Amino acid sequence: DVAKVINLKSGVSLQGQAGAKLQSNGKAGIFQGLGVHDVNISGFTFDGRNGGPSNSGAIYLDSSTGSGSGTPSNNIHITNNTFQNWTNNSGSNLWLWHTQNTYVQGNTFKNGWEAVGWSTEKGAPPMNNLVVSNNVITGMKYISIETAFDSTVSNVHIDYNKISNIGDMSISF
Repeated sequence: DVAKVINLKSGVSLQGQAGAKLQSNGKAGIFQGLGVHDVNISGFTFDGRNGGPSNSGAIYLDSSTGSGSGTPSNNIHITNNTFQNWTNNSGSNLWLWHTQNTYVQGNTFKNGWEAVGWSTEKGAPPMNNLVVSNNVITGMKYISIETAFDSTVSNVHIDYNKISNIGDMSISF
């Protein structure tokens, strides 16, 4: 069980072997990265044990300062993972703030609060290239994909996702 979040470093590729499962103790996220770049995470099952941290998630990414004034996390690929049982009611499976060139593709999200949240603050530098595609999202109590942009963003692609059994709404812009 993961009891304390693991800090990501730039230039890391993490590839889970068949059956690789990272399980929270029900209170902690798994990975956190502030201002990281060139990160690939693939092939894991992330299990929140019907909990998870508030205002975070299985994976939390933000700028180098954790605000709009820092260097954005950049060139992030989160692919072919399963996220399950992240049921905390104030976070997402993927909590993305101030990231660009971020690709969330081919994942399965099930039985949680919110699958993907991507946000920026007023005054943040322009962000571009968010791709959320070809994912299966089911059983979210609140929402599947939420965006909250308070700065300039471009090239946002949310497409070809299979979304079902969502509590409040499927997608929010």
